[in-house]
Amino acid sequence: MSGFEHITERLYQAAEAANDEYWNLDVSDVRGVGINVYTRDGFIPKHFDMFNTWGLDMTDKVSAVAMLTDPSEYGGGELVFPDVAGARLTAHKAQGTVIVFPAFIVHEVTRVTRGKRVIANVGLHGEPWR
Repeated sequence: MSGFEHITERLYQAAEAANDEYWNLDVSDVRGVGINVYTRDGFIPKHFDMFNTWGLDMTDKVSAVAMLTDPSEYGGGELVFPDVAGARLTAHKAQGTVIVFPAFIVHEVTRVTRGKRVIANVGLHGEPWR
């Protein structure tokens, strides 16, 4: 199994296991793995993962992100959940960490201040939200 296939499988398994344990959302398909590279000044503003190129995608259910870069190689670039039960949560940056969350949870990536941050992400889909 190649490194990319290993990442894909690990992300899919983590997303499926978290969904089964915590949310039991109706999922039936996986969106392919995306690789995001953030260089100095790169960031993503607050958003949720229920959008695609054409707008709102009511089939997105679960998102999973894998940290691929050693955090000593970049500054900033934190995955932040700004309002979870009234608290601001920051995800662990350790290389190899996988974070799984429902696609409707608002999150952001803070500005990268130095180096390069690389992540892989995958989404689980199902019947549209009702």
